[in-house]
Amino acid sequence: MAHPIVKRFKLALGKYPWLLLVLPALGCVVGGVVASQPNGDPNYTMQGILSYRQQAVSFSQTGADVLRQGQTLTEEVLLADDVIEGVAAGIRVGPEEVAKKARVKFIQPDPEKDPGASPYIEVAYKDGNPRRAKVAVDLLMTLMEEKSLQQNVARLKLITSSVEDRLPEVIGDLRAAERRLENFDRIEGAAILAVQNGSLVGGITNSQQQQRQLRLQLEGLGAQISSLEQRLGLSVDEAYVSSALSADPTVQQLRAQLDQVESERVIQSKRLRDQHPVMQDLQRQRETFEELLTARAREVLLGTGNVRPLEAGGSVQINSNLDPARQRLANALVELQTQQETIQRQLQTAIRTEGELRQQYRTIPNKQLERDRLAQQVALKKALHDQMQTKLVDAEAAEAETVSSLALARPAQLKSKEIPESPSLILLLVAGLGGGLVGALAILAVLGILDGRFQAVPELVASFTEREVAIAGTLPDLVLPGWPEDILPVLVEPSPYGEAYEQFRSQLRQLNDQLAVVLVTSMDNQEGKSVVAYNLAIASARAGKRTLLLELGLRSPSNARALRVALDPEALEEPLQYYSNLSNCVRLVPDVENLYMIPCPGPQPNPAAIIESSEMRQLIADARQRFDFVVVDSTALTGCNDTLLLEPATDGILLVGRPGVTVKSRFNSALDVMTDEDQLSMRLIAGVINGAEGIVADAEVDDELEAVDDELLDPEDLEVLKKARADKKRKSMSDLSSPNWERPAPPPTEPEDERLLPEDAVLR
Repeated sequence: MAHPIVKRFKLALGKYPWLLLVLPALGCVVGGVVASQPNGDPNYTMQGILSYRQQAVSFSQTGADVLRQGQTLTEEVLLADDVIEGVAAGIRVGPEEVAKKARVKFIQPDPEKDPGASPYIEVAYKDGNPRRAKVAVDLLMTLMEEKSLQQNVARLKLITSSVEDRLPEVIGDLRAAERRLENFDRIEGAAILAVQNGSLVGGITNSQQQQRQLRLQLEGLGAQISSLEQRLGLSVDEAYVSSALSADPTVQQLRAQLDQVESERVIQSKRLRDQHPVMQDLQRQRETFEELLTARAREVLLGTGNVRPLEAGGSVQINSNLDPARQRLANALVELQTQQETIQRQLQTAIRTEGELRQQYRTIPNKQLERDRLAQQVALKKALHDQMQTKLVDAEAAEAETVSSLALARPAQLKSKEIPESPSLILLLVAGLGGGLVGALAILAVLGILDGRFQAVPELVASFTEREVAIAGTLPDLVLPGWPEDILPVLVEPSPYGEAYEQFRSQLRQLNDQLAVVLVTSMDNQEGKSVVAYNLAIASARAGKRTLLLELGLRSPSNARALRVALDPEALEEPLQYYSNLSNCVRLVPDVENLYMIPCPGPQPNPAAIIESSEMRQLIADARQRFDFVVVDSTALTGCNDTLLLEPATDGILLVGRPGVTVKSRFNSALDVMTDEDQLSMRLIAGVINGAEGIVADAEVDDELEAVDDELLDPEDLEVLKKARADKKRKSMSDLSSPNWERPAPPPTEPEDERLLPEDAVLR
């Protein structure tokens, strides 16, 4: 079995393999730089001087500017590749050697010591052969003069080509500015002219007259509506509802049946009490007809676009009782209301039109300023076009005046002689390579040791297996397209991940078919314990089991909105009252059949007192009796002991781990405590691995073993894991063949007619 440090080193190596290439290469580069110092042979330094040329006569401004710019030379320009290659060809050495030995220095004389001196350039070359050094300096100065001339010519051509390239764009900008001015006159000229001739003001006046006429019509319609409302005794909305209900034959038939039941109930009440079965039956018939009448009334009103909430059945009876004459008046009232709304919209349109005309009138000064701005742009574009044309003509005239900016001032002469020392190149390269390799290995070892988390699923599998803890499931990381990031991902819709959670549920039942209440927890909140708890409850409910999801993370907000379950606003203030009765807190999950939920009321100041209360113990006991399977989503083990307080009331703990998140030291310590025989109060049912990569519909441990990299686990570890998986599979097959695989229903603790069934739970 490999040492843990070796495994961590391999993980770090797989994550940062580039360190083994970068650091040795960097060491070689450093060694090569140090070894590139001059050797121990005598070196002769030859030196020549180049001066800056001054042009006496210039007939173009561009030519003078090019000559002046050519004097701003740099060492990179003077020792360019073509200059180095020319000198190398002349003295028959390599270009790399010439580049290493050639030097250029720019001298700026002190005006106080030598007032009449001009700046100049010193060109030097260091070589073991003095004759070759002198030839190299002369070639350098000659090629530098030619380089300066080439640069000046290229600079002049660049100016000419730049002007020629830019000129079409400038012409296009000028034409575009002219078109914008023309388009503005075409579009906005009419508005400016409308203000000038008074037609815009006339439009505003006509709109005002139309508004006055529409207001007079509205006053007449309002009087008619008020008169009809007084005669009917109904508002417009009430008249609409009564007319729609009175015209529906189904509503009339249901109302007649309801009247008949009510009459029979009044007759029977003369001789029977309310508790009599006949009276109870009549009361149920009355409630049924009222519900049918109310439902039909909603269908009628919603079908016609009315979404006003309806009251009880008695209100529907009254609203649906209109005679034909009153119904005609109600229809007329609704039509008048429609006409009134139409004229009101016309009035709003006229007001909006007037506002638009007034707004247009107010924008006329801005439009005039915009036209002046466009005209100014045309003038600026025209000035730029004229300047570029002038520059192009001046550049063409400067072609005949182009010369080099440098001139030979002094030929090559001997300056100095020196004998430097050079270190060993091979020794420095080997030292740099070895130092880089050692540094890379040290960094990889430190990175592997510092990362204290489980890096892969096989590590979690090995941790569980070493402590003889069964693995109930290896679950994928849920990635649901379009699912909001701030809502817990749950499998309420068909998904490829559903098969993994179904196998997880089946494997859990195979481990212990008597489980009724399981507690799901983890070391930290980021390991996905709530995702596992929610989706385990969904898988159980879809398997036909009456399932309750009990959310007891009293230190954080509830995730109930993932299942579209509403929270009780009073539960946060009175948590003990909330948990005092199962009927007070149980909720039906609308999207999953057979699934019920008790949401967490929210963060509590003293969660331990709530968990240890008698109300909570009684709640879990009632849930155990009245549901087939209860999943408890608790807080994480790190930072509080809420889960340990809850564990005695459940059948055991499901511990969730996640690769890349779970800290190895804390997780192994918790497993050691839970699997210790002295800790009889802590029952660990199984482990759950969440967030496994590459797993969609298979949570079998064999798949994890097949994915184990030989670099991560030794052959001995693999054999241990395979043997444990084979024993577990044989036990699972024997459990499946047993006739008592389904958990029998628990005996009732109270009369059957007084028990709270999930279907009768109060939904808030």
